[in-house]
Amino acid sequence: MDSRPNLRFRLLHIGDTMVVLDPVTLPGRLHRAGFEEVASQHRPGRQIRFLARKA
Repeated sequence: MDSRPNLRFRLLHIGDTMVVLDPVTLPGRLHRAGFEEVASQHRPGRQIRFLARKA
């Protein structure tokens, strides 16, 4: 699970690497990375939930 970028999210990541997930492109990115059984769910302004299994 991960969060969509907002001020609180950005503040929590000060000093570390933050890679923002785009929920629209996430399933395809996971498939291209070799994952199977990809599922993702998101609601605007909320967390992104995703599950994938490495082949």
